[in-house]
Amino acid sequence: MEFDRVIVGALRTNCYILKSGNSGIIVDPGDEADRIIEKAKGLGIELILLTHGHPDHTGALREVKEETGAQVAVHPLDGKEHCEIELKDGQVIEFRKERIKVIHTPGHTPGSYCFLAGDVLFSGA
Repeated sequence: MEFDRVIVGALRTNCYILKSGNSGIIVDPGDEADRIIEKAKGLGIELILLTHGHPDHTGALREVKEETGAQVAVHPLDGKEHCEIELKDGQVIEFRKERIKVIHTPGHTPGSYCFLAGDVLFSGA
């Protein structure tokens, strides 16, 4: 799996675009929706993952979701208003030929998650 990092917003939040073939997953669309959408151009975005619900990780969520049509996955403790897919600790997300493990890591927020894709760990703290 390949991924691109887009640093967004005044707090310089890491947003990631995971890619497998023509498909993608966006992690933490925090701000600057236009930059995120441009970076994901040409990909069919299948899912938007949120590591947690703080505004610097969700600020561009509405625009990115509208543009891509992707569903949003987050822990309900951190984003009931955003949650369309409720993730669970230990769950494995199948993404094309890739597997992404969901790891519940409460602390930064009650519903914080990390996502392990191969040997890369995506965290939002």
